[in-house]
Amino acid sequence: MPTFLDHTNQARAMWLTCLASAFRTCLACTIVALTTLYGPQSLRRQVTFPAFSYVTVLLIAPDATLGHTLCGFRLGLYATAQTIGPAMLSLWLIGPAQLSTSTTAVAVGLAAFVVALPEFTHLVTKRIALGQIVIMYVIACINGGHTDAIMHPVHVAASTGVGVLACVLALLIPFPRLASREVKQNLKLLAKNASEMLKIFVNAFCAEDSTSALASISQANFLASTATKLFQTIKSHQESMKWERVPLKLFSRRGYVNPGDRLQGLEIPFRGMEMALTCIPSFPVKVVNGELSKDALLRLVEHNMSLNLSTPFCSITVPESKAENVSFLQTLQNIPQIHQDLPPIFFLFCINLLQGKLLSRSKTVQEKFLVHQNGGATNSSKQNGLYFKIWSNLSTKRSRMYGQAGGISAVIGAVLVLGRTNFGPPSEFAIARITETFIGLSSSIIVHLILQPKRASALAKVQLSRTLGTLQECINSVSLQSGRANLEDNQKRLKMHTEELGQLIGEAEGEPNFWFLPFHSACYGKLLRSFSRMMDLLVLSAHAVGILEENSQTLEASWKEIVHTLECDLEHFKKMVGSLMTCFEEITLIKSIAVLDQKSNISPDHELGKSRTPNIFRACSSEMDKIMSSYLQHSEEVVDKIDAKSEELKSQMVLCLSGLGFCISSLIRETREIEEGIKELVQWENPSSHINLYEISCKLHDNQK
Repeated sequence: MPTFLDHTNQARAMWLTCLASAFRTCLACTIVALTTLYGPQSLRRQVTFPAFSYVTVLLIAPDATLGHTLCGFRLGLYATAQTIGPAMLSLWLIGPAQLSTSTTAVAVGLAAFVVALPEFTHLVTKRIALGQIVIMYVIACINGGHTDAIMHPVHVAASTGVGVLACVLALLIPFPRLASREVKQNLKLLAKNASEMLKIFVNAFCAEDSTSALASISQANFLASTATKLFQTIKSHQESMKWERVPLKLFSRRGYVNPGDRLQGLEIPFRGMEMALTCIPSFPVKVVNGELSKDALLRLVEHNMSLNLSTPFCSITVPESKAENVSFLQTLQNIPQIHQDLPPIFFLFCINLLQGKLLSRSKTVQEKFLVHQNGGATNSSKQNGLYFKIWSNLSTKRSRMYGQAGGISAVIGAVLVLGRTNFGPPSEFAIARITETFIGLSSSIIVHLILQPKRASALAKVQLSRTLGTLQECINSVSLQSGRANLEDNQKRLKMHTEELGQLIGEAEGEPNFWFLPFHSACYGKLLRSFSRMMDLLVLSAHAVGILEENSQTLEASWKEIVHTLECDLEHFKKMVGSLMTCFEEITLIKSIAVLDQKSNISPDHELGKSRTPNIFRACSSEMDKIMSSYLQHSEEVVDKIDAKSEELKSQMVLCLSGLGFCISSLIRETREIEEGIKELVQWENPSSHINLYEISCKLHDNQK
């Protein structure tokens, strides 16, 4: 259980991290000050814009590690190369003395367009480059003929270089702040956190009553939130660690290993265990083979089971002398007869998945498990992401007016005030800066409203429809005969769409409503949570299917013939849930129910029991038990047909088939949750209409004919 000491240690660690970041930022600014004020005269003559050196520091140094700073060094060089050459050429051709206000505005606009146009240029590069453009052209216009067309851009580049080099030095003094060291520390905390979470989950599984189980689950939720923060911290250092790879190789004989890659398989099994515990109908838990499972799990915890993150793949380390404590899983030889008995078996499936026993048969499967969790690490996913971004940016992209712009503007404004020289009295200077800021923000808002008038709330609804469509494709990819390949590809797309939906929801929550309908963030939040749970269930389903696929290679009989009846059950499940997802996708695209009512003159005759389309909304609840009963019965028949070479192999088949059955029932349940969320959202947007999703679906089909 989390203690007060744990809270204190976490707060102290966070405070020390913030203090170290503030110290290094202050040190970088001090280096700039010493260089520009007391450095060699030849250097000070080149650095004529010390204020921009401070701006560069503030864009790179805060919360940076050595790798991040090295990346910032490259970004600064790239920004300088992007702007200095064209500026020299244009100033030399036009002549600084010939620059007028209109000419300067056109030059700044064209240069800014060229810098901001590439989609994949880093944001820091764009900020540095845009700042350089403004200084080079505006100062040249102000000074006129006194400006050297060649040396003026060189002075801007030198000022940028001083800021970038100050950041690198600050990250090396008194010792390098390495992302790999911080990741290693977070790995230790995460390993301890995960071990404690696992013990709490096992205690909840072995609880004698629901009150004790709920208390353990609440403790695990606290640890899960801490683990999420640790994961985010580790992920934020992944890019920085890549930049530290080359310097570390120079001083170390050992090859570079990214510890963050080992963590990708931890989160989902834990979330699966939590879902299993919340679905258990009563405590104490009844397992298929009596109390043996519970006793063995308790012994497993008592013998200091811990997560080992120092190996290439995350796994649970069990002392060799006590390894027989996990042999109870081999006694699982029977499929549950009712779906209410699936949660305990699914809990054991997740533990075994976390332990790595189910994935130990093939290193390739382990690698697929990690690569899939990385999300987008393969070439195909990168290409899909590139294609999606190219064709959707102009129509669906995220104003960022409500993001970091305010903070950056405040910082730059303060730095410019501190760095001003020969700009007249302070009061006139301050008024001029306020006026310029107001003009800039007003111009930005006007351009945004003209060129990108779509609001984040409207884009969130469009993205909701896309996510539903991708979710349908994922569900249709669940197949025992086809394997896991198609399902994994669709899962990557689902993850991308779900993350995009989450970003749009976050932007829409901070977006002012003006005269528009308020954004229903609570409803979207429920839908997003359902999507996340379904994504986890589909990932676990893919692992179950993949393990079954691997084990099928050792069987003498044809795997497709053995699972033919199960495949029929899956097709029934996919047809039911997929039809609902199609209806949800179509309904979310409706702009107004009133307009739909005017276009549709035909409605289903409920009194005669006739309708133009089957009422899948009503059939879903009644068909769930039938599907699960048929699936469990056929699973038992499949297990009986298998001439297993060992009890371990047969127990793995039982675990995987039961785990897949739990995922199917949970996906159906989450589909009902999505249905309620869609109904609430449509009712929110059409408060004067009575919402019946089945009637809306019928009207849509009538209009399409």
